[in-house]
Amino acid sequence: MRKYLAQRLLIAVPTLFGVTLLIFIAMRVLPGDPLSAISGEGGGTYVLSKEQLQAARVSLGLDRPYVVQYLDWLRDILRGDLGKSFWRGEPMKRRASTSSSRVPSTTPARATLPASSVPISPVRSSPSSAAHRLR
Repeated sequence: MRKYLAQRLLIAVPTLFGVTLLIFIAMRVLPGDPLSAISGEGGGTYVLSKEQLQAARVSLGLDRPYVVQYLDWLRDILRGDLGKSFWRGEPMKRRASTSSSRVPSTTPARATLPASSVPISPVRSSPSSAAHRLR
């Protein structure tokens, strides 16, 4: 059992590395960089001059090589640092905790959806199973 767990853990390391690499590449494959997507350059909501845009790219580290950006991003993810909200300027950790104030309004919906799907599922599945049996 220990050997099996050790093998699975050893397989998990390259898998997680591959997943993080794919996520990072997917974020960079889109035209432009994240900053140009939200600035006037990408039709976004903020209009920045060329100088402001370049200064923001330097401050966010978007001017550095992709390898350096990936290693910095991976280090931040491993530390649990998800960055800061561009619009609010607050850390994403705190952002997640502030959204918990909205949870009570969605709680009734989350409670009723599973309760309503249980009685409906036999009704939905019966015609398809009957059609399958007729074939």
